[in-house]
Parts: sequence; C-alpha cells; structure tokens
Amino acid sequence: MNKIALMTILLASSFSIIADGTIKKSTKYIQRKLVYITTYGPGYDGQRTASGEIYHKNKVSVAVPFRAGQRKPTHPFGTYLKLTYKGRSILAKVTDICPAGTYDLSDEGMRKLLGRYESTKVRGYMTVVK
Repeated sequence: MNKIALMTILLASSFSIIADGTIKKSTKYIQRKLVYITTYGPGYDGQRTASGEIYHKNKVSVAVPFRAGQRKPTHPFGTYLKLTYKGRSILAKVTDICPAGTYDLSDEGMRKLLGRYESTKVRGYMTVVK
C-alpha cells in the first residue's frame, strides 16, 4: 500500500501519527470558535463559583456561557480552554458560568492575555483542550 493511501485511511479513521512515527488513535476533540472575552466584574474575589471552587482574581480561570434555557455550562467544569487574542494565548480552567454569553476571565487571566490588566471586552479565539 502506498503512503498516500495509508494517510487517507488514517485520516478517515481518526487516527494520528505521532512525531516518532507511531500510530495512535486520536482521543482529542478540539473545537475552535471566535468568541467575546471579558473580565469578571468587581466584587467576586473570594466568592464560591458554580463549580464549587472559590474564585480568586489572581489565579487564571474562566466563566463560560450557559446553554439557553438551562443553567448548565457550555463546557464542563474542569475543562481547560485555550484563549487567544492577537497572537497571545493562555490556558484557563472552566470554574463558573456567565449569563452574558461571553467568556469571563479572571483579572490574572486577562493580564496574561493582553500583557497588561484592562477591564475590557475583546474578540478572540477559544479552543477546547482535552
């Protein structure tokens, strides 16, 4: 079997080739989406989040929108999201839900994403990392 036919079969069956050439069944699901990224409002530091964790503005975390008509997050608690804005990326753990339809970053998360702290709303990319 030639290499092109083998690659076609591997791609069609959701397998991937690792750097050392071994073949591994793919277990990652990655979703990339254009989203609005904002900061948490003031006054949440030390409060309990929807996941039960305590929110700390100096730790990187994110609140995600919830599904319409339900109070369930669009991504499960504990999922890591890669948020990207103008070439800068951070990894943030989902710990809360946000009714505004945006992805609310902690102050530290926004500081790392922008390179400075600013309470603002930016349009960037969100990628689910499993």
